[in-house]
Amino acid sequence: MGGVAAALLAVVGGTAAYAYAGEVPRGTTVLGIDIGGRSRTDAAEALRAGLAAQADRLAAAIPVRLGDNQQISEVKPAEIGLSVDVEATVVAAADGPSSPFRLLFGSHTVEPVVTVDAARVLEVLSKGLGPDAQEMKMPAITFNGTTPKATYPKPGRGLDVDKAAQELRAGWLGTYPLAVPLAEVRPATSSTA
Repeated sequence: MGGVAAALLAVVGGTAAYAYAGEVPRGTTVLGIDIGGRSRTDAAEALRAGLAAQADRLAAAIPVRLGDNQQISEVKPAEIGLSVDVEATVVAAADGPSSPFRLLFGSHTVEPVVTVDAARVLEVLSKGLGPDAQEMKMPAITFNGTTPKATYPKPGRGLDVDKAAQELRAGWLGTYPLAVPLAEVRPATSSTA
């Protein structure tokens, strides 16, 4: 009886050691790249190698439709600083769910942590705004001789940089074309000020 108990204990211990090996749970993938069952450092190296193998796909131009405009602009990910944050993605994978059953038999897909440079998004996408964009009218005072004439501010339609960056970050690796809505852009003052 003692030998059976020892064998059972060895099997359970071996299974637990297998299941909990590495800091990143077994069966974890990012963009189809297996990073599970490894230390964070090894998982980051595996993710970098896998991303390098997918470099052409990740660097491909992204079709983007701005506002109601039917014209589609193409944006290259490098132009707007769109990239996978390898370290943050590995941290998210390591901190993911780790039930014993899933560790032994399951798989877990982790979405990559994507970064984008909002200033570069504004610079690049502003070039393709087209006829849907309307410049806001800034307040001003002009003079006709000695008579002042007020120009009251009016909102326009333009790029909401935060929303555009969020859409690009979320949709980069999804279906195209990405729809980036235009938003009402208001001057920092009103006609009552």
